[in-house]
Amino acid sequence: MPRSAAVGHLAMTLLAQRAGVKLVHVPYRGGGPAMTDALGGHVDLLVGSTALSMPQVNTGNLRALAQTGKTRNQFLTQVPTVIESGFPDFEAYAWWGIFAPAGTPKPIIKKFGKALADTLGEERISKQLVETQQVTLLLGGPEAEREFLAKQMQIWGKVAKDNDIKAD
Repeated sequence: MPRSAAVGHLAMTLLAQRAGVKLVHVPYRGGGPAMTDALGGHVDLLVGSTALSMPQVNTGNLRALAQTGKTRNQFLTQVPTVIESGFPDFEAYAWWGIFAPAGTPKPIIKKFGKALADTLGEERISKQLVETQQVTLLLGGPEAEREFLAKQMQIWGKVAKDNDIKAD
């Protein structure tokens, strides 16, 4: 039976392959239930966002082993990256993109992009996203997003195909 896909699942599948270990995927309906089971000792390992994990790491309820980004998160500087832990070129991010229907006129996309960048650049909004949600804002525009998306599809499409992982 095919397994369902989420960025954490794909990242851990790839890391397990590179490390030469076998991990059992336990699907959850969100980070909250997964965190509850990790704290309760029902699962041995959890991959979760920094925003989800940081409160438990900071109180000592969880031990952070590694970060999946290319560089260390500014709020978890003591936790090494997967790259630093011996797995070159390993990067996995939860990310969000803004998309418009094909054929949307370029002036509308440009106007919306500017309004979005202006809004996200407001100090109180930026601070909230960075400090509370540990979001890194990359406002590169449509071409940068297209390139990023193509790279993500290439990396994670292969992981999904090689491991018979399907979208829900």
